[in-house]
This record gives sequence, C-alpha cells and structure tokens, in this order.
Amino acid sequence: MAILGQLDEAGLINRDLPTVHTATLGEALDHWDIARTSAENVREFFRAAPGGVPTQVAFSQDRRWDELDTNRETGVIRSARTPFSKDGGLAVLKGNLALDGCIVKTAGVDESILKFTGPARVFESQDARSRRSSATRSKPAISSSSATRARAAAPACRRCSTRPAI
Repeated sequence: MAILGQLDEAGLINRDLPTVHTATLGEALDHWDIARTSAENVREFFRAAPGGVPTQVAFSQDRRWDELDTNRETGVIRSARTPFSKDGGLAVLKGNLALDGCIVKTAGVDESILKFTGPARVFESQDARSRRSSATRSKPAISSSSATRARAAAPACRRCSTRPAI
C-alpha cells in the first residue's frame, strides 16, 4: 500500500477504481497507507516481523519490528520527488545484437558504465567467456553465450534460470 500511496500522491493512479476489499482504491489507501493514517491497528499490522517458527497457521505469531520505515526521502519506499534514480531501474536497449530490443536492469549499476560504445565480443558459451575473462584482463564488452543465436535471443542463465539481457 505504501508504494500505491506514493503513486497516488504523484497523481499517477485512478483512486476511483474498485478493489476486492473496499469500494475504491482511494478508500483503501486512505485506510491502509501508513503515511496517511494514524490508526494503530494498521501500523501494528505492517510491523509484523518474521516469527522464526515454522507454522502453517496464519497470524499465529506476534513478533513485530520496533518501527516502520516511513521516511519517503531516504527510506526504502521513496516519494516521486526523491526517487533512487530519475529513470527507474530498467532500460530498453536496441542494437545489432538486439534488433527487437532487450531489457536490462540498471538499478544498482554505477552510472559510469551505463553507456557503452565499442566491440561486442561473442562467445560460444558461458564457460568460454569465463575462461577468457580469467586468462586475460579483457576490456569491457557485451557478450552472448551463443554466436549463432546472439541476434535472436540470449540463452538461459545456468545459475538463475532466467534469460539475461544482451
């Protein structure tokens, strides 16, 4: 609700839409967003912490965090006026290796490496790329693990079972 509350403050959502638990989204935000309510039961609800005890019974523990993160300037959930980054955490790239485009995660990446110009080195496998990287101090380059499929799509990442962006 806190994220929706910040989107609402920025005028980016329709408060009049119905929800499954209230007549409108605005009504839900006014009641459940900790930035705009002083209702102790709401604050207690969101202070719920991990119980540390395996259970299959919902709400069967009573551990609580000492306080809530309500700082929208430097906290985890930011206001639209003080975002972590002005462009968000994702970017769309297009180029000769991604003709139809691809999505890359930019959040947490040093700003100095967000723009790359240079050769793209294409390796036949992740192992080949790793061998090359450990054998030499290679210069920064975009890489794909399959030369024949580089233009079509990147293969699945072995460690995380996701498709990396080129």
